[in-house]
Amino acid sequence: MLADLGAEVVRVESPSGERDGGFAGPMQDGFSIYYAVYNRNKKSIGLNMRAPEGQQLLRELVAHFDVIIENFRPGLLDKLGFSFEELQKLNEKIVLVSISGYGVDGPDAHRTAFCNVALAGSGYLAVSGEPFSQVHHTGVSIADRLAGVHAAVGAVAAIAGRAMTGCGSHVDVSLLDAALSMIEFPLATFLSTGARPPVNGPTRRAGSSPNHIFHAKDGLVLINAPKQDQWERLLATMDRADLADDPRFSSPLQRQTEEARVGIEGLIDEWIRDLTVEEAQEILIGADVPASVVNEIDAVASNKQLHHRNMIVEVENPVSGAPLYVTGNPVKIIGAEDQIASPAVLGAHNDEIYGGLLGYDEDKLEDLHARGII
Repeated sequence: MLADLGAEVVRVESPSGERDGGFAGPMQDGFSIYYAVYNRNKKSIGLNMRAPEGQQLLRELVAHFDVIIENFRPGLLDKLGFSFEELQKLNEKIVLVSISGYGVDGPDAHRTAFCNVALAGSGYLAVSGEPFSQVHHTGVSIADRLAGVHAAVGAVAAIAGRAMTGCGSHVDVSLLDAALSMIEFPLATFLSTGARPPVNGPTRRAGSSPNHIFHAKDGLVLINAPKQDQWERLLATMDRADLADDPRFSSPLQRQTEEARVGIEGLIDEWIRDLTVEEAQEILIGADVPASVVNEIDAVASNKQLHHRNMIVEVENPVSGAPLYVTGNPVKIIGAEDQIASPAVLGAHNDEIYGGLLGYDEDKLEDLHARGII
C-alpha cells in the first residue's frame, strides 16, 4: 500500500533464491502471480541477515530509510542485533513496524499464526457459519490483509508523530488484533450485556434485516435494506406497500426477530425467483435499494466500475515480459495518477541500493554476491 502511494519501498530478501511468497502458485512463465500481486512497485535487494557482513550492510542502510517493516517471530530481530533500541542508535528517526501473529509481547507472543489461525482465535470464525452446524473458513486472507492495512496506517501515523517529536517509534500490529477489530461490535455487546452473538449463516448476516442472499432465476442476489426508508422502497418495488404498517416489520429492530426474518425472506424469495439476477439488480438499483448480484470471478474481472477505478491493472512479467494482472490501489488521491509498476526479480536493485546509495564499487559488489552476502 505504501509503495502504491508513492513510497520508495525496498524489499530485503534472502540471496539464496527462496523468495517469501515466491513459491506460491500458480506461476506465469516461471514467476509467481502471488508474489507479483503483493510485491508490485517494490525494489528488491538480496541480503543474508545472518552473516556478519550482511548485518553490517543493514546497519549502513538503516541511516538512509524512514521505516523498517518486519514480520519475524517476535524476538528474532533482537537476536540479530536490530532491536528498536539498537536501530535508534543508527537512526534516531527510524520507525520500526512489527507485524506478527500475536504481537511482540504477552503470553502468546511466541506462537506462530496464519490468517485462519487468527480468525479462529479472534472469534470471527465462530460467528461465521451455519447455526448448529460447522463454521466456515473464509475464501481469502482477511486477517493478513487487514493487518497490513493497520501496519501501513501505523507507519504513516508514526511518521506524522515524528514530525512533531523528532523521534521515531515502534509500531506493533498483530494478526489476532486485526481479526478482533472485525468483531468489535459483537464483543462489545457481549461484554456490556452478556448476550452472545448469533451465528451468521452462509447466506444471512445478523444485525440487520433484510440482509440475505436470495436465489433468482439464474443466480444469486444479495439484498441489504435495513433502514426504514430502504425497507419501504423495497416493499413498494415488490408491490407490497400494504405491509409498511405491519407490526411484525414496524422497525429495524423488530425486523431482526426470527419471526420477522422468516416472513421477510419468504416475501422476497417469492418476488425474486422469477427474475434474472440482472433484472432484479436493475429494479432494486432503480428503487435505490442496496443490492448486488453475487458475482463470480469472471464477472468481477470484467466489472466496468472496477476498470473505471483502475482496480484491475496490467503490469509486465519481469521474467518473460508477458502481461500480468494485479489489483489496483484502493486509496485514490484525487488529481493524482495511480502508479502500479511491475514486481522485481530477486536482487534487481542490488547495484542501485548498495552501489548508488552506499557507494560500494563494482568489485566489492561482485565479491559480496559471489560469497552469498547479497
